[in-house]
Amino acid sequence: MTAPHIVDPQTVLTEALGDASPDLMRDLLQTMINALLSADADAVVGAEWGKPSPDRVTQRNGYRHRDLDTRVGTIDVAIPKLRQGTYFPEWLMERRKRAESALITVVADCYLAVERASALAYFAALAVAEGDPRRPLAVAMAAAAAGDCARLVGRDGLQLHGGIGFTWEHDLHFHLKRAVTGELLFGTAAFHRTRAAELLGLATASEGAA
Repeated sequence: MTAPHIVDPQTVLTEALGDASPDLMRDLLQTMINALLSADADAVVGAEWGKPSPDRVTQRNGYRHRDLDTRVGTIDVAIPKLRQGTYFPEWLMERRKRAESALITVVADCYLAVERASALAYFAALAVAEGDPRRPLAVAMAAAAAGDCARLVGRDGLQLHGGIGFTWEHDLHFHLKRAVTGELLFGTAAFHRTRAAELLGLATASEGAA
């Protein structure tokens, strides 16, 4: 007769994960990823680690450690090295780098748009305060840049934040609504660019209306 379990492993694991600290989740994730890497390297080698096999094509030769940033923190990834040939988990590392590069590019575009709009807004404010004759042009250029910036940052910011950007959990949707309302109240970026072109003699009012 089999003795009953004093502790139910499934219940204990469920409670542990439910109350898990970031350190526990990070350790579990690190263990799982390193186990997957070891199994993947075994497939490349043709045999399990430390076991003889006629299908073996090379041998392990230690590890090289890389940091992997995750939502539960930075984990230490142990990538197996081979005596002959190379092994690198592109499915884990390279795709993450490409995804991060894409996100960084979007953030950089938003940053440049904000810097450009801020510089033109400061110049317009200074021109108005000093009575500079260029103030109509400065205001039109600043309004066009601000309109483009508000649209770009609101749209891309919404995408970067994922589903939370569409809900009341985050204030981002307020900024996007403000950008749309600003266009209705003060004119679109295209309208102000046309105004700037008219002031520079590059377009006429009739062309702008068309």
